Amino acid sequence: MGCGNISGRKVGKFKISGGAQAPASCIKAPFIDERYANLECKVVDGKMLNKYNVFIIAVIKAWINPANKDPRKIHHRGRGTFMLAGKTIKLPSKIK
Repeated sequence: MGCGNISGRKVGKFKISGGAQAPASCIKAPFIDERYANLECKVVDGKMLNKYNVFIIAVIKAWINPANKDPRKIHHRGRGTFMLAGKTIKLPSKIK
């Protein structure tokens, strides 16, 4: 849970998350191998960082782990608040 809740500047996120490091293909930073999805990103605009704590990124590579058929999704809502995605439901499709 610490990966979306703390800065990695002073704390080893891989240590606290228990995940294994895997090399990214486009960026220097590693990603967590066991996760369902990973995004490799680069900062494209940091002009608003000092004033608003906002920066714009571009995803340059994305991957998912197809072995995980029904991943539990957790959403970071800010300031230490998270939400788990709810129950999966199936409705009849009207698309032919």
